Amino acid sequence: MHWPDFGRIDRRMFISTELLTILLWGNDMDKRLIQSMDLNNHQVLKIYDASRKITGGRWFITMISEIEITVDETAFAGCEGSLPDISDIRNALGVTVTFEQKRERVFIDEKEKDRVLKEVCDFFLDSSLSYLSHADFPGKFILRQYDQYRKKQAWYQE
Repeated sequence: MHWPDFGRIDRRMFISTELLTILLWGNDMDKRLIQSMDLNNHQVLKIYDASRKITGGRWFITMISEIEITVDETAFAGCEGSLPDISDIRNALGVTVTFEQKRERVFIDEKEKDRVLKEVCDFFLDSSLSYLSHADFPGKFILRQYDQYRKKQAWYQE
């Protein structure tokens, strides 16, 4: 392995970014459900706490929001215009598609952890709940995922 020249830094101190990420935040994300809410569009928003202790009383705060959307006719109830065949979408994406967003804060004092997590969750709900609850959200999200899938397939065929 070629060690980069960092001047006075000893090469024994060199750690790859992948190893550093695993050391700080772990290889797998443990998450704990902290809130679940039924939305107006018949979807269920789940909010998880996936925070991890990093070092010396400091935390890496992670909030994960998820909505598992079933690919069927009801998901497209709020959408207008012509739609691709649902069986084509299912063949490409599967029976369900998961919307996920993460919000993170780094190096938070252990005493502030719960307050910061609550602030992150509250800000997410204040800024996103009306969008996620909209009648056309499930269908538009599925169509966006399907469009990305088709573009990726076309790129691989070139």
